[in-house]
This record gives sequence, structure tokens and C-alpha cells, in this order.
Amino acid sequence: MKKIAIVLHGASVGGIETALTNMLRTIDCKKYNITLFTNFTGNPCVEKLPPNVSAVDLDDFKFKSLIKKNIKSAKIAKAFKMLFAYFKSAFEKNDAKKNEIIFRSFSVTDERFDCAISYKQDYFSICTALFQIKSDKKVMWLHGPIWKESNPDIYYVKWLEAFGKIYGVSSDVIDRFNAVCPQFSKKSEVFLNIMDAGEIKYKSEHFTEDVHKIMESGKALKLLSVGRFCEAKNFDNVPFICKNIIDLGVNVKWFLIGYGEDEQLIKNKISENGMENHVIILGKKDNPFPYIAGCDVYVQPSRIEGRSISVVEAQILAKPVIITEYPTSHAQLKHGYDGMIVPMDNVECAKGIAKIIKDRALLKSLSENAGKSDYCNKKEVNKLYSFLEEGKTYVE
Repeated sequence: MKKIAIVLHGASVGGIETALTNMLRTIDCKKYNITLFTNFTGNPCVEKLPPNVSAVDLDDFKFKSLIKKNIKSAKIAKAFKMLFAYFKSAFEKNDAKKNEIIFRSFSVTDERFDCAISYKQDYFSICTALFQIKSDKKVMWLHGPIWKESNPDIYYVKWLEAFGKIYGVSSDVIDRFNAVCPQFSKKSEVFLNIMDAGEIKYKSEHFTEDVHKIMESGKALKLLSVGRFCEAKNFDNVPFICKNIIDLGVNVKWFLIGYGEDEQLIKNKISENGMENHVIILGKKDNPFPYIAGCDVYVQPSRIEGRSISVVEAQILAKPVIITEYPTSHAQLKHGYDGMIVPMDNVECAKGIAKIIKDRALLKSLSENAGKSDYCNKKEVNKLYSFLEEGKTYVE
């Protein structure tokens, strides 16, 4: 049985975690034994792991805490190595190189794996997979643009050389990656997120909250967006967009599910635009699917996405979907068939949304087409199997 290590630093509630959980459930447990290296706190993946997956808490490997533990347990050599790395990194101006120095000074496991996967493209996940886990093969997952896409760090690019395969969650993600790093185009490939339609539909029908009461909207059309409250999701512009939609004579209530660092900013924007009765923050929901099923139109107003899981979840529930024209939007859906793309500009975005939701025949068509489409992508896992069964591609 082959052993796979998967690294996901900084996991929380979001699309990346959902995509990983679905993939873990799909991988053949009779052929592959999986260890997930991730943070346990605030991470929904840990509670949903299938039987063939074990987990290691990366919070137990915080650098300064490890130095103290090694000193207390008289592991002087290990403590000295880490202290030396700490002081050496302090004089390093390059962030990527600074991380490499730190991560090379200790490991998170003595076990050897057949493959180590960095499931995010951030410094921490990559460094753990490359420098702290011994394996014959290395894989990196791209859920969006690589770090500092317009001018990637020279050390970051050097790290990419060590990966035998680089998967991207959409064709646009891979196209953008290949444009920036054409030297790696032969080992880059699209790997669509795997979805569990059965679970999504089941959870949309089995819930304890009074969703209809919470999403009460009177005669207003119910719009819904789900995602982390951060710059990428663009929820801070929702109040202004919503105000413009209402000014165009379309009565809507726009519900937001999620949490994050931009929550106060969004609240401020709601107040500034006088949208207290039209933009409603519902907060974090462990089961957002009844709310998706209960909305009239699902909207993803993001500034940037790799491939939005929430959009696909809404399509699985046969909801009309509207997304902004972020860089990978045209790989997200078939415009005019199972969703619509509107401009990123706030005023034009509002005009586009207003025009679409006035067209009830179009909304019905989008819903019907989404309902008869297959978004599960379970055969994608065969791409990983093929790579794992190839000859050794990585030399330490």
C-alpha cells in the first residue's frame, strides 16, 4: 500500500477544505494510505476524515515552541540547529528564503512517503511538503494564481522545480500558471475539484434551523453569497452593488454567509449605503446548503477565484448562478447556459444582475440546465493515480 502525505497549512472553513475532503473520500483506501498534515483548530477537514486517513496537527510544530521543548527535554543538538536557523533567517531579507531556512531546520515526521502533496501554494504548505517530509514524489495544487503571480520570487520558482506534477483546479488557473512559468508546462495539468452531489442535496434537505424565517424577504428577490469575508470575495462592495440594483427598480435582499477579517468593513459599507434592510449578514453556517436551496439566485461577486466551490454547490442544487468576471470566470461555468457572468465594475455589475434577475425565463433556463449537468468530477482522481504509479520523479 502506497503512502501519501498531504499538507494544508492554515485550513479553515472554505472551498479548498471542501475540495480536499471530497478528494480524500474518493481516493481508493485499499491502495493508498493517507496522512493529512494540517492545523486542527478551526479546520472542518479533521472532523470529516474517512477511515483511511490519519492526521497530524501542525500546530504542534510551531517553531519557537519546538525550540523550548527541545531545550527542556535536553535535546540540545536539535535546539541548537533550530536556534542557528532562527538567527540565520533573521539576516535574510527574502521572505521565501527565510522560510526555507526555518523549515529545513526541523521535520514534522520521520516517516517516509511515496508522495507528498502541497495542497496550497503558500510558502508554509510548500516548505512543509518539500523540506520536512521525505518522499519519492512531490505534487503541488493550485487553487488560484501562484504566490506573487506578476513577479514570482526566484526561490519560489526554484521550489517548483522539485514538484513532479502541478495540478490546477481549472483550465484558466493552469493557463495563467503556464504563462508565468512556461518551463513547467509539461508537468502542469487541470484537476477539477471533486464534488459530492449526494451529500450536498441531503444536507440541503436535512437541517434544524428555520431557514425560511431567517431568510424572510417579503416580496424581495433573495440573493445569496457564501464565502470568507476577505478581499478576494469582494463582499465589501456588495452593499454598493445592492443599492444600485434597488435604484434600478429591482427589489432584492442580499444574504451573506461566512466570516472573516473583513466583517467590520462590510458592516461599515452596509451602513454607509443605507442597506441595513437589504444586505443581511447571516454569519458562519456549518450547513449552508439549506440557505443555498432557499435563495432565488446565487451570486459570487469575487475579485479573484481559482474555481469557486460555492458556485458549483449552488449549481448542484439547481440554482441560477451569477458571477463577476474574475480572471478564471469563463472556466467556472458556461455563460448563458448554467450561469451568467457580469462585469467586475460595481455599477456595471449591478446593471448586469438587475437585467438578469428581471428575466424570469432566463433564470428558469439556468436552473434547469444546472439541474441536468454533472459537476461531480470523480474521474479526476485517476489523474493522481496515474502519476503515483509512474516511476520515481523526485530525487532528494
